Order: sequence, then C-alpha cells, then structure tokens
Amino acid sequence: MLNPATSLIIIDYLTQINKLSRANTLISHLNSSGTVSQPFLYSLLFTFLLKDSPINHIESLWADICGSVKRLNFSFSDYVILVCKFGELSEVKDVYNRIFMDGGSCCLERQSYVALSATLCSLNEGFLAKNVVNEMYDKGMVADLALRKLVKNGFVVDICVYGSWIDGLCKSGKYREADKLFRKLLKWGSVKKFGEEKKVLKEGRRAIFQLNCEGVVPELMAYECYFRALCNAMKLDDAEVLLKKMMSGRALPETCVYGSFIKALFRSGRDEDAMKFFKVQRKKGLVRVDEIVTYVIMGLCENGKSDDALRLFDEILTVNGFVNGSNVCNIILDGYWKHNGVSKAELFFER
Repeated sequence: MLNPATSLIIIDYLTQINKLSRANTLISHLNSSGTVSQPFLYSLLFTFLLKDSPINHIESLWADICGSVKRLNFSFSDYVILVCKFGELSEVKDVYNRIFMDGGSCCLERQSYVALSATLCSLNEGFLAKNVVNEMYDKGMVADLALRKLVKNGFVVDICVYGSWIDGLCKSGKYREADKLFRKLLKWGSVKKFGEEKKVLKEGRRAIFQLNCEGVVPELMAYECYFRALCNAMKLDDAEVLLKKMMSGRALPETCVYGSFIKALFRSGRDEDAMKFFKVQRKKGLVRVDEIVTYVIMGLCENGKSDDALRLFDEILTVNGFVNGSNVCNIILDGYWKHNGVSKAELFFER
C-alpha cells in the first residue's frame, strides 16, 4: 500500500530513530515491487540510510539490495551525473565531500569526474573543481586542456564557450580580461573560412584570446552573454551602461536580458531601482509585460514583499493577462511560505 512518496517519509523517520534494518527492508521491498526508478532507490541510501558513510559502503549495500535483479545496474557514477545535472549547490557539495571522505579511495567513471568538475566551476567553486581534476590525475585519467586541443585541431568555438568564459572571468573578478574578450568578439564580425590551417598557440597566454573566430558570434549575442555575466557578478552600473548600448542598436535584446538585470537589482537590495526599470520598460512596450513582470514578482517575493508581488500580479492579470500564470502563482505562494505568511498563502491558494 506504500507509494514512493509515503515510503520516503517513513524511511526518513526510521533513519532518524536509528531503525536502519527496517528502513533497509522497506527499500528492498520497493526494489522488489519494480515500481520506482533506480536513481530514486539509490538516493534513499545516499541521503538517508547511509548519509554519513563512505561510497564503498553504499555500493556494497546497493549490491545486496539489487541481489539477483539484473535490471538494476545503477551506480554512484550515474548518481553523480544526475546530481550535477539537476541538483543544487548543497547536493553537489555533498557528493564532493563523500568522494573525498575516505581519502578519495572510491573511483568514479571518467565522465562523472568531468561532470562534477564542470558543475563546481559553474557554481563558482573553482577550488573544489581543481581538487576533482587533481583526483583524476591521481587515478591515472587524462584531463586534457580541452580548449587548446580544440583550437589546434581547427574546431570553431561557439557562443556557449565564449559566454562561459566571460562569465567565469567576471565571477573571478577579472573584469579587464572579460571586457577585453567581449571587445574581441565585437571586432570579429566579418565572416571568414575556418579550419584552413591549424592555429599555433603561444604558451603563457590564454588560448581564448588567440582564437580565429570571425563570424562565429553575432554582435547581439556577444552583448547578451557579457551583460548576463556582469549581472551575475553584481557589476550593475557596468551592466546598465551596456544595456543602453544594446538598446540603442537595431536589434532588441531577448527578454532574459531584462530579467537578468531585474534579478540582479533585487538581489543587491535595489528594489526601487528594479521597479523603476520595470515601469520604464512597460511604458516603452518593447517587451511583453507578462514576461518581464515574472522576474519582478520573483524578486519581490525573495525579498519578503509578497503582498506587493500579489498586488502587481492582480494589476497585470487584469490588464494584460498571463501566459505563465500558474508559475507566477507558485512563486507568490512560495514567497509567503518562506516569510511566515501561512494564512495569506492559504487564502491565495483557495482563491
């Protein structure tokens, strides 16, 4: 009679009262029933049953639970990739800590190490990512200097790489280098042929600044990736100047660009500036109000102003309607719950 949701609650409680054998029995039953996925079952061991144990203990118990059921071939390496793809920072760090819990004795598959190091870099945890790469070296795995290898083989590097690089430079406080790369992207505007000859890279200088990439990145995309990087690094004055340059051009920025600026203003405590910016853009009518207002409502709710968010929601709903109304409602409900507005959340939910 137990579904996965109720089983999760019971397993959580059994582990809290140290009834581990009973929790294990329930997990084994879920396995035998075949009604739940491998990642879900494995996460129960990792998060509840053996939350303070090294990986080899988890893998051993997992093998016992699987028994003769051949369909179960999920492993910790697979779990790492899933956490890197869908998990939050705390979950990614938990995986990292577990890997190094017993001196790094566990060995992952190469792609799992790569996924973990890349995710840690994207979460601004470069020091931890470096430890993961060092672990790969210690395990005898090759961790290539991927960018240099791509350049030497004549590959064309796209906006995903440039955007990630600019974002990383801004997050690490290397704004001059980020600006230099952005301006290089603007200069590389004319289309030329690629891969005619291999690029000889100079050692001691960043490969990203030596690329032959004319015509790969449209001007507007270069502006947008640099703008979002500045917003993520809270360089809002510089971001505002850049936004004005973008808006003075012939092509209009995407909605996510306006959203990035609004989110950054709220996160820096500049709520009034965020509202002023929204009202100006609403008056101009160059972007859909129902799209950018979502970012405003989210910022208000995160800062404990769910009442203001609800008033704005009602106003826009009456005048413009909402394409993503259910999403906005969830944001408002979440804002009330997080800031002790339980009764208001209930009233809004009933409505």
